[in-house]
Amino acid sequence: MAGIPSQLLNRLRQALLQCEQFASDRNLRSVFFNNEPLRPWRSNLPQADSLTSRVDNVIGFLVDKRRSDTQENALVLLLRSLSNLIDEEDERHQQLANLASEVEIALISSTTTTSLSKFFCCLVAIARMKLGRL
Repeated sequence: MAGIPSQLLNRLRQALLQCEQFASDRNLRSVFFNNEPLRPWRSNLPQADSLTSRVDNVIGFLVDKRRSDTQENALVLLLRSLSNLIDEEDERHQQLANLASEVEIALISSTTTTSLSKFFCCLVAIARMKLGRL
């Protein structure tokens, strides 16, 4: 998944597989309808025939989505919303909150790296134009 290291992605998948909200398309859709930060994506959620497919489809769908007003990543918002739905005494509450932070950092790092790569490519192109070689 673009921007999420494989080890983090595996932990993310395992955590979401433990969430009853992913048991059905209907359960998952209710999370998006009942949590204002997730509403922009409520009508376009991918459907799936299995729990594993649902988890993978939702991660893939949300990983590059952002709210236009806050620029918050949709996958991070989902993880925070799920964490808030789970009792604080349940270990999944903190696990999902921690994953939200880790995914947010990974996506920011990925975006920064991509931006820096583009910047350096532009610098090289400008240098080639100015110097005629390189």
